[in-house]
Amino acid sequence: MPRRLALPLAIATALAMSACASGGAVSPPSAGEPGMAGTSSESAEESTQTAADQQAAGQQSVARDAAAAEEEAAEAQAMVAPEPSVGLDDGEDGLPEHSGASVDDVLRLGGVATWIDPPARIALSLPASSGCWALAGPLTAESATALAVQVEQPQVCGAPDAARTYTLLVPADVDADAALQLTVTGLPEPLVLTLPAP
Repeated sequence: MPRRLALPLAIATALAMSACASGGAVSPPSAGEPGMAGTSSESAEESTQTAADQQAAGQQSVARDAAAAEEEAAEAQAMVAPEPSVGLDDGEDGLPEHSGASVDDVLRLGGVATWIDPPARIALSLPASSGCWALAGPLTAESATALAVQVEQPQVCGAPDAARTYTLLVPADVDADAALQLTVTGLPEPLVLTLPAP
């Protein structure tokens, strides 16, 4: 009898050990279980940081473009004709009508002076370049037959290729019936012009 009971007992023991072995196994946590929460959080933070970096880089690029545009606008504005200072004449393009002079004469001689309304006004034509020219002050009388005018060059101009004319009032104490000598200062070199009697 003891031999028949030994076999069922051995089988029961083997089954119990098998059940314990299978029940004790620990399955790895799935992606949705709490064990994976840290990894998902780190990935989200990395994505957020990357997006923030890209946005910051985009903003810096826009700022650089805006600064470049402002600089270009400032350079373009610098090339625009200068605003005349108080008491200075910025003149007009070209030569006075019926002056008898040409742009080539002005460029070759350095300037031309002619009467436009004797004995009250004369025209002084000086070399100029596109968007860049001198400003002329008022005429002053150095003597009954000598006049002087000071000009200012507000910026460095390129090679002259045109003429600019300034209308100047003749002082009352000048002998307008005589030939007048006009001295122009403020240019790279002083210029002395003779204005024939009208």
